[in-house]
Amino acid sequence: MSWNSQCYVHPKARVAQTARLHPYCYIDADVDIADDCEVYPHASVMQGSRLDRGTKIYHGAVVGSTPQDLQFRGQHSGVHIGKNVVIREYCTIHRSSQEGMHTIIGEGTLLMAYAHVAHDCRVGKYCILVNNINLAGYVELGDHVYIGGATQVQQFVRIGAHAFIGGNCSVRKDVPPYVKAAREPLQFMGINHVGLRRHGFREDQIRRIHEIYRLIYVVNANIHKGLEEAERCFGDSEEFQVIASFIRQSKNGVIKGPS
Repeated sequence: MSWNSQCYVHPKARVAQTARLHPYCYIDADVDIADDCEVYPHASVMQGSRLDRGTKIYHGAVVGSTPQDLQFRGQHSGVHIGKNVVIREYCTIHRSSQEGMHTIIGEGTLLMAYAHVAHDCRVGKYCILVNNINLAGYVELGDHVYIGGATQVQQFVRIGAHAFIGGNCSVRKDVPPYVKAAREPLQFMGINHVGLRRHGFREDQIRRIHEIYRLIYVVNANIHKGLEEAERCFGDSEEFQVIASFIRQSKNGVIKGPS
């Protein structure tokens, strides 16, 4: 364990022997920091935070601060950070506002500078959140989601796995898996071919996903009618089951097709 008297480490914090704490960082009570983690100068890890192996928290970032929720009354809650997460300068991640619950950042995720993750968000594995993005409370991201810089995501919104959101967007509706979305208001812009190939999808799977969304968003003006037609053609496929389940479970409604 590497730190010196210029760090503040609460006596009830639990810090692994191979963790490295730089001068002027702040480690609160009831914090777990696992092996090979690194906390840079002026970063703060607050009460209830759990950092898995290999996580890095850069200068000025704050993990586990109390939620900006007017109903919060000091409930015991926290933040769980997965393995090998990188949290860059001045990011803020707030703990849950619910008793015994946690805001979650999945393994291998990168939060670039000034990103904000509000209370009770659930961010999947290997996501990339570019500079100045803001996730409001209770947002859910699947695995391998990419969100461009300066994008705002409204509370309770869900973004499906392998989705790509352009920069400087406002996300007010759910974004289904595998798609690209951009413009104002946010709309379907095709499927995320590059991301799918990068993450090991076969060409036949990508073609199937393309055809499913062509029926949902291009051929049919009504999403649910398009979903019914896609089910007749591709209902037995795993890709259709993932897409259909996401759309049918949406409480906010999903983004529209191109105007």
